[in-house]
Amino acid sequence: ANGRRLGKIERSNGGTLFLDEIGEISANAQVKLLRVLQDGEFTRVGGNETIKTDVRIIAATNQNLQESVEQGRFRKDLFYRLNVFPINLPRLKDRAEDIPLLVNHFIEVYKRKSNKYLIGMSERALRLLKHYHWPGNIRELENAIERAVIMAAKKIITVEDLPEEVRNSDEELKERAVYVEVGSTMEEVEKKMILETLNFTRGDKKKAATILGIGRKTLYRKLDKYQPRARKAESALGIA
Repeated sequence: ANGRRLGKIERSNGGTLFLDEIGEISANAQVKLLRVLQDGEFTRVGGNETIKTDVRIIAATNQNLQESVEQGRFRKDLFYRLNVFPINLPRLKDRAEDIPLLVNHFIEVYKRKSNKYLIGMSERALRLLKHYHWPGNIRELENAIERAVIMAAKKIITVEDLPEEVRNSDEELKERAVYVEVGSTMEEVEKKMILETLNFTRGDKKKAATILGIGRKTLYRKLDKYQPRARKAESALGIA
């Protein structure tokens, strides 16, 4: 450093510093961060003076830090210093009910950036977003909406504006056609639809309810009717 520059930690003195992707920092940076957390002090880059600081650290990662500790990639002492009050955030695919709110937010953000007039998204496009498994979580959703806003040729974002991997999830769902015999009762058709959808989602009831277009309570009520023994066993185990 050729001149005096305040780093993030020094500038955050008396406040809060958010460190994203904490699992990616180097071994050398881990040692320095541990000193800040343990002793409340650091040495500025290019300096010799020890500086005291009072900063609250919030760290986030999509890695399993306990596994990283076991594999020697993350310091055990730093992990315990950071793990004072852990908050586990569920994956986006496990909270499909949040997707419409996030979609509306990102549409507003990117339509202003691109100076486009958009009034929203088609129902079918939104259904695909709620069905997709989102391996990249919210960042992937944000990128998908940014692309959709750029691609949109109409006032409403359509399926054609979505990324290919999201559109393909619709084809995957279509391929799992449910066949029923002529003469089946509506109750038999409904039962088969529900059980086949649960099979498709591998037992994920939240996702199944989203695909079927019904509430989770409605799905549970119908499962009580069609699979009473299974539901009773789940209740006994405290499974929802």
